[in-house]
Amino acid sequence: MNKKIDKNKVNKVIFNFWNNFLNFKEIPVSWNNLTIIHNRKSDLPENQINILSFYNNWNIISVPKKYFNILSKYLNSNKYNIEKLLIKFESIENKKVQKFWPVIFYYLYNTNKLIPKNINVRQLKWIIDKSIFNEYIESCTKEEQNSVDMDFDDKTHIFFWLFIEKKLVSLWNYSIDIDTGISHIWILTHSKYVKNWYWKELVNTLVLDILEKGLIPQYRVKHNNIASIKLAESLWFEKVLEWITLMTVE
Repeated sequence: MNKKIDKNKVNKVIFNFWNNFLNFKEIPVSWNNLTIIHNRKSDLPENQINILSFYNNWNIISVPKKYFNILSKYLNSNKYNIEKLLIKFESIENKKVQKFWPVIFYYLYNTNKLIPKNINVRQLKWIIDKSIFNEYIESCTKEEQNSVDMDFDDKTHIFFWLFIEKKLVSLWNYSIDIDTGISHIWILTHSKYVKNWYWKELVNTLVLDILEKGLIPQYRVKHNNIASIKLAESLWFEKVLEWITLMTVE
């Protein structure tokens, strides 16, 4: 497949998506750090700081409203360092603060490495499919289940599965952000099948489905999931930003 993608259009949609979530509003020509107050519409907890690091060196730091003045003053007077920010947040909250993730977000700007759809991939959409979905979810480990956001009854979640030799080896879905058309990709593959790279064929097929609907695929992965990172890059997804959360823990 060789579908031309308007990179500027994609970037605009990406910024609109994150603007809706974090409320950073206008994008300056350049900055080192931009400190903002959590967007209340996104229900971000008041016990965390969210840091978005774009790969063009933009750092957007979303903080609780009650700490905005003290943290923005601190960040403006110090060279940005996440470990120092963690210690500062601990001193303010007087609680232990933990760094979660980071998660890398990939977006697609080139389709040259996409191949035709796999004929063994089928969409789940009927009531009878729900029992198959539930059985597969239950057969996965708790860690595998907790790594994805999948709700069969949510109409904005589109599900597909991959069968190999009459065995369900991988389940995949994308959830659609109605406001922007960003489609979040989630993959759930049994660990015993991961090395066979069945999930690459599944992701490839479903990225095509997303593009055919005029939506924008978003692939997110933990920074230490090397296999998933290699998969994204093999399909020419590009790193756009990294998301880190600092959160108080009991």
